[in-house]
Amino acid sequence: MKIHWYLPLKLDREQDLSSSALASIRLRAYPSIIGLKAVGHAVSFGDSCDYHANVGAAIIGKLGAPDEVRHREQRWSKEISQLKVNGAKIIFDYTDHHLGINSNMSEFYRNNIRLADLIITPSPKMSELISEYSACQVVQIPDGIEVKSISPRINHNEIPHGLWFGAKSNLPYLFSFLEKLPARAEIKLTLLTDQKGIDITRSTAIKSAGKVSIKLVLWSLENMMTEAMKCDFCVIPSSSIDLRKAGAGSNRLMTAFSLGLPVVASKISAYQPFSDYFFDIDSPDLADFFANPGRWHPIVSEAQRKLVPDYYGENIGIKWASVFDSMFAI
Repeated sequence: MKIHWYLPLKLDREQDLSSSALASIRLRAYPSIIGLKAVGHAVSFGDSCDYHANVGAAIIGKLGAPDEVRHREQRWSKEISQLKVNGAKIIFDYTDHHLGINSNMSEFYRNNIRLADLIITPSPKMSELISEYSACQVVQIPDGIEVKSISPRINHNEIPHGLWFGAKSNLPYLFSFLEKLPARAEIKLTLLTDQKGIDITRSTAIKSAGKVSIKLVLWSLENMMTEAMKCDFCVIPSSSIDLRKAGAGSNRLMTAFSLGLPVVASKISAYQPFSDYFFDIDSPDLADFFANPGRWHPIVSEAQRKLVPDYYGENIGIKWASVFDSMFAI
């Protein structure tokens, strides 16, 4: 079957997908394309589709940068409508809740979600959120991870050294976490994010009752792995009530485990099934965790054995192929 992945970039080579700056392409589109091709589907990708070429299914990804959204949504809407008329299955990869918040992409989803034959989300919570806007079938496929498991290690840092990585949209949760840091806590924190995130952090007057020193590093996969080797733990603050993040998947948690790091995290919906494997960020004993994160190394090792492999790219690709096999089974 011919499948087209709508992506907000013009890419010439499949290998370019694995190094894209957009996580949605690296961690969702790329493993799905590999998995679908492995079982015999013909998959094209890009920001336009030749809908006269007997396309059997179209997967709709993110619209891309804000300054490109308006032009792209008009063209994608037209092509999606024509594909639907031609009998193609329309599949939305819905990873941000633009129907629940006002954004520059909300209109696109309001106008086109009615055409969906299937919606794929990264988490059960996102499936619950989108079900208020569509009655079609919804399935979950998590984001993949890019790191094979690295064993936990003791770094002998005099001051506990933490790692934070993420998009700039996650920075407010980090700043809030630091504000609530216990007065007796003293940590160093390495932040990996994009250049805009670095600029935001530099211009923010971060307040904390504890003692915090921050090192800013531009995110790349290589930088993340290098900095993780120097760290004692990972922090993943978030919010279970903010609709912008409530439906987030478990990718960041699994990535932290794969880096061999004990994790302090918020108990958002996607993390709840794995709560035995990380330390509650709202615990009054947080300072005690920072004092000896190595106590959690056996638990990290267990997570690497029992949880992490399901998120390797090749296994995510198998999940995508399985969904298509079920959808088009006779």
